[in-house]
Amino acid sequence: MPARAGSDKYPAATRARLDAMTGTFRYENPDIIHFGLGCVGESLSAELDRFGAQRAFLVTTASAGKGAGRAVAEVLGKRLAGRYDRITQHSPVASVMEAATAAREARADVLVSAGGGSPIDAAKAAAFALATGLDLRDPASLAKARGASPKGALPHLAVPTTLSVAELSGSAGFSAESSREKVGVAARELRPAAVFYDGTLAVDTPMDLWLSTGVRAVDHAVETIFAEGEHPLPDATAAESLRRMPKALLAAKADPRNAEARGEGQIAAWLSYLLPGPAARGLSHTRACFCRTSFGSSGRASRRHWSGCGRGSGPIPPLRSPTWSRAWGCLSTSPSGS
Repeated sequence: MPARAGSDKYPAATRARLDAMTGTFRYENPDIIHFGLGCVGESLSAELDRFGAQRAFLVTTASAGKGAGRAVAEVLGKRLAGRYDRITQHSPVASVMEAATAAREARADVLVSAGGGSPIDAAKAAAFALATGLDLRDPASLAKARGASPKGALPHLAVPTTLSVAELSGSAGFSAESSREKVGVAARELRPAAVFYDGTLAVDTPMDLWLSTGVRAVDHAVETIFAEGEHPLPDATAAESLRRMPKALLAAKADPRNAEARGEGQIAAWLSYLLPGPAARGLSHTRACFCRTSFGSSGRASRRHWSGCGRGSGPIPPLRSPTWSRAWGCLSTSPSGS
């Protein structure tokens, strides 16, 4: 590989590092991230105004609908045109299509999701179905989806209450009707238009779910560091995520009503996932997709994966060995047995 222009003025070790690093980075996260306690109340209406939205359709779960979903509905006020609160774990495709049908009948001009990865993925998948006219219950729809463009998809505003970061990518997973296998659709147009990390709306999330999805965020950070290619910015944020996440989880476990600790966990999760495509193709993420049926959730599957992994989990890319060493030091302080 030819030397990088201008690198000859650095010491030999630095020159080798600079010459080895080359690549192109494209942001794949949503364009707008609101964060901080009370940000939903402060900024959700402005996001609706940005799209001229007057008929918001809320996608949530029965449990989240009583907490975060209710708070979001209050902010939406008269602009709440309808809601679907029967999304369950792994977003069954029948529920996704029921939500899509209900949104169409409500003449929705924006989707708002509140809850964990299931309602967020369900909202993305519903937006895809509405934009393409595909019935995702049809086994043949997935093949058709590969060539379909969801241009004109309804904008989607996501209010997450777990740490699984489904809100940070344009992929939408759901479980097939017959096999219950986790499948999905993906497109840049499915990325939420804005995300709201508001710790005050996450304090009702059950602690086991909060901690297990926190381990899921650890998955994302580690897979980012190990991903093929050079990606210095995602590496740096992933290492910072691994530094912050253990402290945030311990603080939340000590006081489940600590909104600041919940918010800190959300920021740590956000920092874990600046490289959503490669991170999602990593071993722990892929293994969790296969194991989630046995362990009940992706987070619990991730926790089981890490209980059997450690320093010998694979070769460490040489340039990122210091990053991994620092990250592993942070992992050693993570909560266990939760």
